[in-house]
Amino acid sequence: MSYDLSGMNPKSKPGEHFRNNFWWWVRLSKFVLEHVDIPASQRRNWDSNDGQEVSGKTALRIAAFLRYALQHTEEFESWTRESEDGLRFSWENVARFAEFCEQSGGFVIF
Repeated sequence: MSYDLSGMNPKSKPGEHFRNNFWWWVRLSKFVLEHVDIPASQRRNWDSNDGQEVSGKTALRIAAFLRYALQHTEEFESWTRESEDGLRFSWENVARFAEFCEQSGGFVIF
């Protein structure tokens, strides 16, 4: 199973599409949802392929946090260890998602 995110108003090629398989997306989405203030209406279905929409404003908020985290990785060291259930996390994936969020104009999770 994979998660495909489509930019709603992409500003560049990196903002058009972002894909992670289950093992990468679940951990990345938990990281974001734990650290970013996202309106309840935009955080309900990050763990499904039901078409959850995230606004452009929220996508930029996510990107800003991810850019901060990339500059302060020591604060989030525990996230880089493989989880007990095999979920994966990498700063390279975080950087790709940050760029997608910055360029997407908002996105939909499928």
